[in-house]
Amino acid sequence: RWRGLGDRSLLHAREAFTGGDDEEAQDLLEIALNALPADGEMAAQARFLAARTALNRGEPREALQRLEDLESAFPEVRDYILFYRAAAHRAAGEWPQALKVWRQIVARYPYSPLAPESRFSIADAFRSMGRLRDAAENYDLAIERHSKHDRVGIARFVRARLAEQLRDWELAADGYRAIAIDAPLDFYAPQAMRRLENLAARRRISARSFYERMRRIDRYLSARAVDPAHR
Repeated sequence: RWRGLGDRSLLHAREAFTGGDDEEAQDLLEIALNALPADGEMAAQARFLAARTALNRGEPREALQRLEDLESAFPEVRDYILFYRAAAHRAAGEWPQALKVWRQIVARYPYSPLAPESRFSIADAFRSMGRLRDAAENYDLAIERHSKHDRVGIARFVRARLAEQLRDWELAADGYRAIAIDAPLDFYAPQAMRRLENLAARRRISARSFYERMRRIDRYLSARAVDPAHR
């Protein structure tokens, strides 16, 4: 009877979680965990799901507790357990601990679907820890290896900002141009253009070359607009 209650509660908890009701899912998971054998696979699944609901509810400490030593009980998803552990450390502001776990993911599971996100997150961690050169190096690596990833857009902008912080003005300008001029529909294009204009106004880059290049681009775009081949 109790095993059946645990199984049913876990099933309904999954449904609640999928439906976005984390509070209901958490209540059902407490019932499941009290009813299921603590060393069984179903209990491991319940703990894993409970960690995810805890993260969604903004409770990273609870998530870390649920995930503790879970790899041995639920080995099929070890990379995911590590990923959510890193996410919990990040949510708690524990960047060194999160960095350590993200590095474990890319080292142990380089072909995991979570490896690309982990590489970008490694760069995020270095940046948040103030290690700007390490951050820049790891953004470059992540962008190069995962050029189609959803994180590339913001990573390219952040990389240019890092170059600016490191006083590498030309590299920063090149990064902003690649967004604002080469990809004008990019979400970060307006911000990149403002940063470019700011660099020119502060004479960190040649204002004359900047505005001459912008005029050439405007003429090129105007010519395309009137050319029937591009209509």
